[in-house]
Formats: sequence, C-alpha cells, structure tokens
Amino acid sequence: MSFNLDALFQEPEDQTPVSVIDSTPRKDGAESEFVGGLWAVSDIDENAKAKGDEELRLRVMVAKLSMQCSMWKAQAEEQAKMLADLDRKTSKRGAANLSDDTVRRINRFESEVAHLRSENSQLKETLKTIEYENVKLENQNDGKGRKLKGANKKVKTAKEVAGKEEEKAKGAIGDKQRHLTSEHKMKKERDQTQAVLQEQKKLNGDLLAKLEVEQSGVPFMRDVAADPNNTVTVIPIQFDIRRTDVQPIMEELGWHQMNITKKFKEWYKENMKPKVEMRRVVGATYPENDKKKAKMYEDMVEMPDGYIETGAEHDGWRSKRSAEAVCRRADARHNGEA
Repeated sequence: MSFNLDALFQEPEDQTPVSVIDSTPRKDGAESEFVGGLWAVSDIDENAKAKGDEELRLRVMVAKLSMQCSMWKAQAEEQAKMLADLDRKTSKRGAANLSDDTVRRINRFESEVAHLRSENSQLKETLKTIEYENVKLENQNDGKGRKLKGANKKVKTAKEVAGKEEEKAKGAIGDKQRHLTSEHKMKKERDQTQAVLQEQKKLNGDLLAKLEVEQSGVPFMRDVAADPNNTVTVIPIQFDIRRTDVQPIMEELGWHQMNITKKFKEWYKENMKPKVEMRRVVGATYPENDKKKAKMYEDMVEMPDGYIETGAEHDGWRSKRSAEAVCRRADARHNGEA
C-alpha cells in the first residue's frame, strides 16, 4: 500500500462558502455584500438622512452577521469532524501497513505540519492585524486628507479675503492720496486766493486813502507823470451850489477849470524862475512892501492897489463871451420864472 505524502501534508483548502450578494433594498441607499468571507458595507450616501434609519440599518446588519456567524460555526464543526474522521482513517490504514520507521517519520512530519500550521495561523493573525492597521491608517490618512483639503480651502478663502482686503486697502490709499493731492491743490488755491485778496485789500486801502485825499479838499500830489522827476499837483476847488444849477453851468465850470489851470501853470513858471539879485548899496534901507504884490484867489486877482479884478476883466474877450452866455441863461431862467 502506497501513500501520497504531498496530498497528506497538503494544507486543507479553505472551505469558504461562495460569496453571496445581499441585494436587499435599503432606505438609506447602502448595500451589504458578502465578499471573501466578510460582510462589507459600501455607503453610497456618506451622510445618513436620519438617526432612525441608521439604527434600523445597523440592526438588520447585526442580525445578518449573527446568522452568518452561526452558519460558519456549524460549518467549522462539520469540517472539524470530517478532518478527525479522515485522520483516524488515515492513521489506521497507515499504521497497519507501514513500518515503525515510516510511522515515526509520519508522526514527525505531522508534528511539523501542526507546528507550521500554528505558525501559519499566527502569520495570518499578524497579517489580519497588519491589514487592520493598514485600513486604520488609510482611514486616518483619508481623514487627514479631508482635513487638509478643508484647511487648504480655508487658506484659499483666507487668501481671497486677504486679496480683497488688500485691494480695498490699495483703493483706500489711492483715495487718500487723491484726497491729499486735492487738499494740497485746494490749499495752494486758497493761498493764492488769500494773496490776491490781500493785494485787493491793499489796493482798496490805497484807493480809499486816495479817495479820502481827493475828497479832503487839500492840495496834494498825484503820481501819474511818466517822468519820475515830475509830478501832478491837484488843487481842489469846492463851493456850494444848487443841484439844478450844476448841469447848466457845466461848460463854464470846465472853462474856468482850464483857465485856472493855465493861470497856475503860468504862475508856477514865473515863480520858479531864478531871481535876479538887485544891486544894493551897503547901508541903504530897502523896505519890502507886500501890498504891491498881486494875489490870486481862484478866478479873482487882487492888484497891488487893493483893486480886485474878475476873470471877465483880466482874461479878455473869452471871459467876456462866457459871461454873456451865463447872463443870457440867467435872464432866460428869470423870465421863465416870472
């Protein structure tokens, strides 16, 4: 009788039941699948709609997993019984036909196989632990990735907000610069306006001073001559007159003004001539008689003898004609009033 040692020491195949897909419709959109001996739940919708639906789903899942666990335990017990029967049958057949050396070798191999199976089980447990840790790390990485995405989104949002704030700050700075420029321009215009105002005030003050001098009736100088060595002397003439008489005698007043101006010019030229020194005898007395000097009072001349001549008497035919015109108008007014 011969034994197939490879078949004897071959590790029994996993009696994993065929994957069963539970396509039971669920209210929250998730489906449960039996894949590789494990129940996996794939969530289509990560956010549960309501707490009651979630509790119902978990209860259904726990019930299904309990049923599967019971089924697996029954299958494991049956397979253990089958393996024990096969071991007994194999041991009986082998012990009946094999030598003691072969039996010892088989027993040694069986102990080694059991030891290797134990190590294999430990390695499987270690592998499961590693896979669990791997899944845990993947979940942690996913969580950290989501947090990182959220942080990146927040950073991006913060950058956008900072950019907008920077634009606002730049706009505010630009507005401030424009405001400062406008303020400087307005200050410059204000200073220029104040300078012009001061000039106008000064000019007005000068004009008021000149007007006061003009209206004072006192002789004064008017600096309007082109030659800086010369000037214009103004001698105001004022007298009371009726308002109604001003317009009719305006022409005569102009003539008298011209006549008096001419007389003053002649008087100025005569007065400014160099005086001729008279030869006088030492010890002689030369009395000065001011009465023999002629004096001018506006349109009248006081002669040395005390005789007073009017403009009509000392100005020839022009004064006479003007006097005749004045007399004719006076007669006309008198006749009209009569």
